[in-house]
Amino acid sequence: MISPETRVGIFVSVGLAIFAVGAVLLGDLQLQRRYRIHILFNDAAGLPDKGPAKIAGVEVGRVESISLAEGTHARVTVWIKRECRLYRNATARIRATGIIGTKFLEIMPGTPDQPRLKDGETIRGQTSPSFDRLFEHLSSLFGGKDGMATLGENLNATIAHLRRVSEALDAAVGLQQTELVELVQNLRDASADLKGLLRDLREVVASRKEDVKESLVRIRSVMERSDRILGMVERGEGALGKLVANKQVGEEVQQTVSSLKQSTEQLRDVLGRFTLIRTYWDFRGRYDPKEKETRVDAGIVIRPRADKFYRLMGHNLGTKDKPEDTIEKRNTITALLGKELGPVTIQAGAIRSRGGVAISLWPLWRQPGWRQRLEMAGEAYDFNRDETRKDRKLEGGRWSIWEDGSG
Repeated sequence: MISPETRVGIFVSVGLAIFAVGAVLLGDLQLQRRYRIHILFNDAAGLPDKGPAKIAGVEVGRVESISLAEGTHARVTVWIKRECRLYRNATARIRATGIIGTKFLEIMPGTPDQPRLKDGETIRGQTSPSFDRLFEHLSSLFGGKDGMATLGENLNATIAHLRRVSEALDAAVGLQQTELVELVQNLRDASADLKGLLRDLREVVASRKEDVKESLVRIRSVMERSDRILGMVERGEGALGKLVANKQVGEEVQQTVSSLKQSTEQLRDVLGRFTLIRTYWDFRGRYDPKEKETRVDAGIVIRPRADKFYRLMGHNLGTKDKPEDTIEKRNTITALLGKELGPVTIQAGAIRSRGGVAISLWPLWRQPGWRQRLEMAGEAYDFNRDETRKDRKLEGGRWSIWEDGSG
């Protein structure tokens, strides 16, 4: 059983505890270590008592009191946590959490190169512009003073003037819309052409700067000489001046030009014939199994017309054997004039350095694409031959017949 005295003691102890907690919470009693500083403001309107003091958004203290100092300034006494260091060049200003939010005290702690603030020292605060003053300034602007028009009236007049100008421009543009579109398009095309020209000119000038300078000097010199020559022509001086001034000389020049024109046409006809000339190389390698000799023939065929040609060839070229060592003579020449008569071709001239004739037959002459495939030809030459070669006696003329199939 608890005695009455014990019950009374417990009741009193609980009451004292509740009183202490209420005093701390409601009376703003602080049990942590702290120090006080004073801040002077030109205007501390809106800053509430017991408002928070923050550094970089973190609460480090609270406003303890706001009083009047020196008759014209507001002195704000703030307690700061002991572990938060402030320096002699610290500043403070009143900020708000929003446009119409609660105001608080923002402190800039200063730099460590300055002495630390001690308990009871004073710093200057920065006064932030308030909305009341801003509204007063705007009201004075819109309200006008000293007989001058208000800002609203000026804005209304300006907007009306701009509207009239816009309507006038709209009407003018509506009347000339097609012409303006064409004008803008032409300006755009001209700008693009000019841009390309300037780019090309810049490249030329940059790469050929010295050449351009030299060319300009030469052009200037040529123009000066041209001016002198034209002056002499106008005065009738020199051969060209007499030519221009004298009518008889002009007629003679006209006749000369006509003659030159005729000569040029005749020369064109002659040159045209030369362009029709076709040239072909003729190379043949022959092997005589009876004599065991290889013979090489090479030449050229010139066709001034389709049915007429000249053949010039060399036979058994490139050897220096003695004449008696071979049946066929070495290093001989064939020079023939040929004429095609349908499927028959007749040639006459020198064959292997002797006079002779040759006849060729094209059996497939009428077959398209096969005319040059097969040729049967014979040669007759060296009619007075009478000599001995390689222990053989050769007499009379010599006939040579062969077939040629060319691709």
